[in-house]
Amino acid sequence: MVAITVILAAVIAAFVLDLGQGQQDNARAGVQVDVSDSAKEVQISVTSLDNAEEVLIRGDVGEWDVPAGGGSGSFADAEPSLSTTGASTTLEWESTGSRTDGEVYLSSNSGTLSVVGVTDDGTETTIQTVDYDFS
Repeated sequence: MVAITVILAAVIAAFVLDLGQGQQDNARAGVQVDVSDSAKEVQISVTSLDNAEEVLIRGDVGEWDVPAGGGSGSFADAEPSLSTTGASTTLEWESTGSRTDGEVYLSSNSGTLSVVGVTDDGTETTIQTVDYDFS
């Protein structure tokens, strides 16, 4: 009877202790986001990468793309990435005539950006969101 109780206790303990093994940690990183209304830009800086491998910037962001033969440019999908502590990027709102092919800009004069931390196993966690309005 005692042996059955000990075995049952061991099985229950093994089950309980193993429950947390399948859970993933949220991505953790420190970021600083500064919105400059006068310069019409948003600057994002990584102050620490705890367990995050990189920080992605999502939202109203695009890479300005001018066709090879010339003509009107348009925004292509972009997702800027920062992967070291101290790294930063500045996203500007520029009028159509002053954009440079291949550069990443804010794709709207108002919107929302999300800063997302990503761990080495692909777990994504929103670290911060910021609204901007340069209209």
